Amino acid sequence: MKKIFLLVSFICIAIVASSQTFSYADAWGKAGFNLQHSKSTSVEVIYSVPSFTLENFPVDGHPLEAINLPGAFLFNDEGMPNLPGQGRYIAIPQGAVPHLNIISQR
Repeated sequence: MKKIFLLVSFICIAIVASSQTFSYADAWGKAGFNLQHSKSTSVEVIYSVPSFTLENFPVDGHPLEAINLPGAFLFNDEGMPNLPGQGRYIAIPQGAVPHLNIISQR
């Protein structure tokens, strides 16, 4: 029983040691998309990343890293980079011409 406990403990420590978490105390909001305001003429959306994790994993004997972002998922095709992604739709009235302004980034 001790051997099993030690083995499980070692595996848990190895998993924790093989990842790095990056946190940002100055995030602009909750993780992901946040609607700041919506008018008939404009919409303001903030996308915030308060934290993400880099995890190490081997593929065909090569050490690789994967980005894990809370609330995001991987929707890529096989062989493509494992980059998490998110998306949202914003309704635009028919005939309107949308303009995108990035007000600030960091």
